[in-house]
Order: sequence, then C-alpha cells, then structure tokens
Amino acid sequence: MKKITSAGNLALFFCIIVTSLWTFWGVTEMFHEGWYAPFEWMFFLLPASLSLTFALIALTWPRLGGWLLIGTGIASYAWMLVKAAINFGLNPQIILSWLPASGFLAFIGVLFLLEARRTSVTPSTAQRGRRSLRYLLAIGIPLLLGLGLASKQSIHLANRVDDGNYGTRLIPGNRVSLVWAPAGLGWGRSVTWNQVALYGLPPLGFDYKSFGHEGRCNRNTNEGCATARDMQHYNVCLYLSEDGSRLETSLQGYWRMPTTDEIVRSLVRHGENAGCIWEGQTGNQQCTVTPDKEAPLWNPNSPLIYLWSADEANRDEAYYVTYHGAVWAGSKFVGLGSRGYRCVRSPLYEPTTPAAVPFSESFALRSAVRLGRGHRIEFSQTSSQTSYTAQRQLVLNYPPCLPAFTSTWKPTIFCAIRALRPPVPAGRAPVLW
Repeated sequence: MKKITSAGNLALFFCIIVTSLWTFWGVTEMFHEGWYAPFEWMFFLLPASLSLTFALIALTWPRLGGWLLIGTGIASYAWMLVKAAINFGLNPQIILSWLPASGFLAFIGVLFLLEARRTSVTPSTAQRGRRSLRYLLAIGIPLLLGLGLASKQSIHLANRVDDGNYGTRLIPGNRVSLVWAPAGLGWGRSVTWNQVALYGLPPLGFDYKSFGHEGRCNRNTNEGCATARDMQHYNVCLYLSEDGSRLETSLQGYWRMPTTDEIVRSLVRHGENAGCIWEGQTGNQQCTVTPDKEAPLWNPNSPLIYLWSADEANRDEAYYVTYHGAVWAGSKFVGLGSRGYRCVRSPLYEPTTPAAVPFSESFALRSAVRLGRGHRIEFSQTSSQTSYTAQRQLVLNYPPCLPAFTSTWKPTIFCAIRALRPPVPAGRAPVLW
C-alpha cells in the first residue's frame, strides 16, 4: 500500500490527470474551432504535448523534472493572471479556474523531488520494469483518450451538411423566415460589437471603433460603449448594398442585424430547422434537436462559430449565439477570429424608389401596407416637440422601422419598413392599421 501511494506514483497519477485534461481540451477545441485549418491543430494540442514532455522528463530524471515542473507551473500561472488582469481584470473565477491546470504543476514537481530522494542511482531490474510501466501509462492513457475523442468528432464532422452555397440564402426558421447575406462584407468576422454597431458613425468604417466612442469602452469604463440605439442607427448592415456584395458610403437600408431570438430560431441541423427558441437567458437554449455548424446558416469550413446579435445584454456586454444553440453575453470591446456577424432582411423585400409621405404614425403604416412590405419611406416634418415625440415613438414601437438618425433627433428621417405583418393567406384581404 505504501508503494502504491508513494510520492512517485502520486506524481505519475497527477501527471496523467493533467495531460488527459489538456488532451480533452485540445482535441475538443481542435474540432470546435480549428479543425477546418490543419495547421492550427498543433496550437490546440500544444499544451497536452508540453505536459506529456514534462512528465516523461520527470519520470526519467525526477530531480530535474521536479524543478522544471515547479518553475513551469509558477511561471504559467503568473502569466495567465497577468494576461487576465490586463485584458479583463482579476476576479475569483479567473484566479481559481487556472489553478488546477497551471498552479497544480508546482505541487506535482514537489512530489517528483520527494521521489528523487528515494530513487537509487543504479536501478534494479524490477525498478526498470516499473519505470517502463510508468512510461506506458503516462503516454497510453492520454493517447487513447485523444484518439477516442478525435474519432467521435471525425465521424460527426463527416456527417455535417455543406451544400457549398454561401450566397444569399432564404432560411425558414422556427416561426421566423429571413434572407441571410452572402459571404463577403455582409457576413464578416473578427470584429467587436462596438465596430458592428458604430460602423456608420463618422468616419465611416470599422477602424478605431473597437473600444467604442473615443476609446472609452474597456475594462475600466463603459461610458463609451456602443448602445442599442447606436446599433439601430449605425450598424454595418444598413450600409450593405442591395445584393449584399459591397458596403456603400451612404445608408442603404436594405439589410439589418438579426436579433438574438431570430438567430436562435434560425439554427439548423442536417439542412432543417433545429426548433430552437430563446427564452431570454444565457446558456444552452431549448431545441428540438441540437443544431450544428452547417449550411445554409454557417459555412462549415470557416473559423466563424459565433454570431453577434443586435441585442445588448447590458451596458458592457452584448449577446452572441453559438452554432450549437447556446447564447452568451460577451464584452462589446472584445473581438475574436471566431466571432462575427451576418446581415439579414425580410424575404418580402421589394426594392423601390423612396416615397415621400407626411409624418404620421398611423398613415405611415397604412402607406407601408399599400406600397408593399419592404418599401423605403421618407418622413418629413417641421421641427417641433410633437415631431420629436412621434419619431421616437415610431422607433420604439415598430423595430422593423430602422431610421438613420444623426447624433440628435432631426426633423427629417429615413426609414425602411420591413415585414410589418406576416404574409396574407390566399383569398384573404390584407388588414390595414
């Protein structure tokens, strides 16, 4: 019993645990984010490879390996804390989350130093046999785990649906039907929510907007973070050309950013809707089947696995949706290569010349029905407190109406009416407001 619980055996056990955890993480992430690009595989498997290397060194030379593990554990743990402090700030969750994977290495190193004190210079035949068994366990268990996980994921990926059509797609969802922008500038990645929301705010573009207004959206302050109003008025989709192929220098109003609920309800599995709904909470959402990264909503060969929505969770964060049906809130100033956006529009949209109509909420809605859903309408009104209230009320009560306001409420606004009501069944007269 003493031999089983010796310092060397305990060190080996913990090495196997750490290496196996890193193997599980590496293989999972490899297929979650990096499987599409083989050259990135080594990045995700690097922690497991380093952990196994240190374990083999410590098994061969316990003293050297012990000090190496202690130094590496302390250094890696300190590096992660410093990096987290710079990017996000420290909190108990961050401090404790890296302790098992990094700081715990120092404890394993101490166990190997204790083992070195009782290891003879010239090992006997029995000791050499036990050392060989340790090598086998240290390598074999993580290797079998990695191969098992990789085999399962490979079978899963082989069954993904990819029709190769990354153009404009009509995606019938769960009680929602939207046209999604084609690959290109209307389906982008590696941008923050601030950049998406503030694209149209002069100067036009994504540059210098990652950290919001005047760079005042970061871990220290949220005063300059983009808001839902910014997203409604300036989001990049409003500048996307009618065919979704380019971004114009003036507001177009053909496309918009999808809401969280719309993205969730549009998730797919094997070419069909996954039956998901958003219940207003973060985490995995209720779905009939688990959705996957498949066409027509996703490009299975793209790094993009998260889609920003038009909704903000709070002053600091906005919602994004994962391909497998989870909703999370992320910092508005953090951009990832795997997180982006995809513009949408109503399938009932029909381009037309803007029609000028008097500014009246009820008249505007009736005009939208008569002209056809998707028509663009310009409202004009003399500057007064009444027009200010009416304009604001229209925006708040009818989100499909997307205005292009400047920093102040102007007497003249532009609005794109989209799908204010569902399609009228055949044989039934349309209902006017």
